[in-house]
Amino acid sequence: MILLQHIKDPSEAAEVSNKIIQALKAQFDIENGTVFISPSIGVAISPDNGRCAQKLLRSADTAMYHAKAKGRNTFQFFTEEMNQRVLQRMETEKELRIALENEQIIPHYQPKIDTDTGKIKGVEALARWYHPEKGNISPGIFIPVAEETNLIFAIDRHVLRTAIEQFGPLINEGLFDGTVSVNLGAHHFSRGYLLEYIDGLLKDYNFPAKNLDLELTESSVMKNASEAIEMMHELHKRGIQISIDDFGTGYSSLSYLKQFPASSLKIDISFIRDINNSVRDMRLVESIINLAHSLELECVAEGVETIEQAEILHAINCDSLQGFLFKPAIEFEELRELLTTEKQFSAFHS
Repeated sequence: MILLQHIKDPSEAAEVSNKIIQALKAQFDIENGTVFISPSIGVAISPDNGRCAQKLLRSADTAMYHAKAKGRNTFQFFTEEMNQRVLQRMETEKELRIALENEQIIPHYQPKIDTDTGKIKGVEALARWYHPEKGNISPGIFIPVAEETNLIFAIDRHVLRTAIEQFGPLINEGLFDGTVSVNLGAHHFSRGYLLEYIDGLLKDYNFPAKNLDLELTESSVMKNASEAIEMMHELHKRGIQISIDDFGTGYSSLSYLKQFPASSLKIDISFIRDINNSVRDMRLVESIINLAHSLELECVAEGVETIEQAEILHAINCDSLQGFLFKPAIEFEELRELLTTEKQFSAFHS
């Protein structure tokens, strides 16, 4: 905590903050190790942000967390808007904890459609939160909070367990033989329980490993590439499928891609959105598909919303399509009805 007296203008506080950041850029040798520090600094100004020490400290603390969220190694001034966002985040966190206890987080499933046959060849399990008073809470609101507070671990485990529990009987009864995809952050890899937990679920629900597909974003994998690749190989040995999600939006390191024991690449919606309006986007997507096929990987396009997009993706040999053109994420009972009626989607006819 630093108290600056006799400041005439907030820019002076900014200057001091920059000096602190620059001073801490040097490496620090402690015993036998080297330490690098990336400071996150919150700045509160009296009297605007508080007249007493307690209020000023609270405001500076709030601003500091926003500096962290912006990537660290920076500083932020406190604003009332910032304070409201913090209060809202705290309320969301509290209600999310209650939602997990009361089983308000319910997996929904979005079909993946075979481009050639129009049949469902897989599903993706997605966490959805229905609040008893507020209704459906957007994943864009609660997932970031879950990631910040580590509640994402409980959500991921819940979705994984529920998906395996629900689809195990369908697979064993011969009503479904596709893959059930579950998003799993690479942060799970640093925790020793993952392999044992998945092994236990597969055994308990008699769920074939080949029907489980874990979707990992390339950016999360690359945060600790060596550890992630080792874990991916252990999962692959069990027969579990692995997909690289949001391909093209992260590091896109081809040198690492060849080390991933993946079975498919998922093309991010940002590349699909303008595929029918931009030749450049279409060529880029075609290049990703060709790359995937050259590595013997399947290619899934997500965010398909129009017939025109589906037709182009079919023409450039994308293997599977996923998006609102076919179905949004739906509850298990509705999806089971689709599977039992052997619903066939046609993306190319109205």
